[in-house]
Amino acid sequence: MFLLVSGWIIVLGAVALLRSGPLQSSFALGGVGIEGVGLGLLLRSHIIAPRDDR
Repeated sequence: MFLLVSGWIIVLGAVALLRSGPLQSSFALGGVGIEGVGLGLLLRSHIIAPRDDR
């Protein structure tokens, strides 16, 4: 969870340093996409697997 928060801080800091335009937009979208993947993996890892009662 801490890595997700630090990732958002890095993305916001880089967006503030980049000049306006398509470079900033593409970097922001890429950062949001990577954070979304990380959040999805985090949530998926906490799903309880169904038991196999054979």
